[in-house]
Amino acid sequence: MNFRKENVTSVLTEFLLRYSPPQNIRNNQKAQQAEAELLLKVLLRYAPESDAGAWANRVLNIVAERSRTRAWPLANEVGAVAKDLRQDNKAPPKQDDKLDSIAINAKRIKNNEAVGDQWLYGKLAWDLIDSGKVTEQMLETYRRGLFFMEKKAVGEDVALKRECDRKAKHVACRTKEYIVRAAE
Repeated sequence: MNFRKENVTSVLTEFLLRYSPPQNIRNNQKAQQAEAELLLKVLLRYAPESDAGAWANRVLNIVAERSRTRAWPLANEVGAVAKDLRQDNKAPPKQDDKLDSIAINAKRIKNNEAVGDQWLYGKLAWDLIDSGKVTEQMLETYRRGLFFMEKKAVGEDVALKRECDRKAKHVACRTKEYIVRAAE
């Protein structure tokens, strides 16, 4: 399971725990699992590549606001909100706008604003550090926040495993990049 899917799954699981399964599947674990997987599939169809967990949380909060019952939402309800939110985010940049994702995310980090998880580990994190606009220590603050958020959502053991995996990929990314540069 990739990190994007893990984040959306975690958000959806927390959401569903607050509501009752539909009455027709209340006593059928297999049907409940199938329904939860359908809702996850709908969310993942529209979820952005970055910051998918926060996006899914926004979708489900809107679904909750529109809900008239304490039962799980229908797939078409989740899909409609997800599609609307995704279209809102697809506005193309103006022709004269130059997007510098390194500068944008460095500014966000300096201002303690939210950034996508992909900016904390791996190639994009190294690009931020190499730009000189962000330090490893600045990223570490965000990494700790990510760890504690996951710990709360999925438990300490899973959060520790995910953090170890991300750290290993982060170091491996730099090692591979360094080897490629040295060979040139």
